[in-house]
Amino acid sequence: MYSNETVENLIRRTMVRMDQEVDQSSNFWSNAEMLEYLNEGIHELWQNIRETHQNWFVREMTSRDTVVRIGGRDYDTANLRVQDDRERLLLPPDFQELLFIEGLADDTTTLQVSDPFFPRIQFEYKNLTQRRFRNDAVNFITTNVRRYLYDVVYGATGPYIIFSPPISLAEPLDIKIMYLAMPPKLAIKDTFEATGFTTLMTDALLAYMCYAAATKENLTENLANFGRTWNSKRELAVRAAGPKQTRDEETVEGYLEDEES
Repeated sequence: MYSNETVENLIRRTMVRMDQEVDQSSNFWSNAEMLEYLNEGIHELWQNIRETHQNWFVREMTSRDTVVRIGGRDYDTANLRVQDDRERLLLPPDFQELLFIEGLADDTTTLQVSDPFFPRIQFEYKNLTQRRFRNDAVNFITTNVRRYLYDVVYGATGPYIIFSPPISLAEPLDIKIMYLAMPPKLAIKDTFEATGFTTLMTDALLAYMCYAAATKENLTENLANFGRTWNSKRELAVRAAGPKQTRDEETVEGYLEDEES
């Protein structure tokens, strides 16, 4: 089950586990400290899950999805819709790596005014520093298919896709992407909504926060106990994330390999 828990509530639960009243004037740990521990735990758990389940934090999104909430923040997927002469598409705030992009044209869409037939557009990744990327000519694969080059750039407003050349369209083109979502860095007012973290994962994060907080308390017994709990909860969350996505190649050896022709 995916978690929609708020950061504030997770910190409150951690304070209760540490036998602390939720009172900023008297708490041994501040909310700011707990938030720092939480984001450390998110990175740690994200990396552990990615090592075993490579596709767990892969997100699919289309420009038809309207507004989605990611970590308590809104992202308008219309930013992914390709307009005529547009050369940049703003990507989601949790974007880390683009894995797939394609157009979602339907039977009524006319993508090129000069085309008498229904055309298709293909996107091909190319490093923008290469000379081919800077060539403004569209690569016509066939009469009915044209290929545009793209790369991902990080700007002041966030990551975006840049096309070369600017795409020529008679009507807007809806886009589908698949991308790896980075580990979220949450603020005190954020939630885990649409971050890919399950309730088992947030339970593991609570255990990590208790363990990290115990290092400040510097009591050996508490540190050992919370450390065991964190390891146990982490292993449970990783196992529950699903079957391993990649496996080593299997080879079978037998007498046939040893026979001479």
